[in-house]
Amino acid sequence: ADAETRRYSIQSVLSICQRVGFSEKYNRVNKEMAVLVFEALLCSTEDYGVDKRGDVGSWCRIAAMYALEKISNLAIRASKGLPLINDSEDNEDMFVPELKTRMQFCNVTMVDGQVSMPSHLRDPSILSSKEEYISPDICNRIVGAYIKQLSEKLDNVRENAGRALVAFLTA
Repeated sequence: ADAETRRYSIQSVLSICQRVGFSEKYNRVNKEMAVLVFEALLCSTEDYGVDKRGDVGSWCRIAAMYALEKISNLAIRASKGLPLINDSEDNEDMFVPELKTRMQFCNVTMVDGQVSMPSHLRDPSILSSKEEYISPDICNRIVGAYIKQLSEKLDNVRENAGRALVAFLTA
């Protein structure tokens, strides 16, 4: 396919993700689809196609970086928490619950030297809801793709990579 078709495909993937959102319910982008979306966009950051117009692959790389920025932000906001890399021996997943869940623990009080929690917080499943749409591996690969593009020759590619990296790190 020509460069314009590839660029429009990337823009279409972004548009679809923005319109339908991320969820395991209601025919939205689920975890498996999210992995495919991120893989396709990361692959697009490696487009170095050239034709008589020059480095037309840069159009795809810029579109992919923009889409990665926006879709990763959507995925982070849709996740019920943030995944963490686990360096422990037990290989049990580590997970930071979403802010709304963490804030509920601010209502914990001490009674007779014991922690007293509201009954709705005693359910252990509140901390095990692992509805996440972006993994630490994908995050590392996105940052790597942005850094690689920061070293490109074209000013507009470097500019877009820097903007996308800052947006990603502050999401």
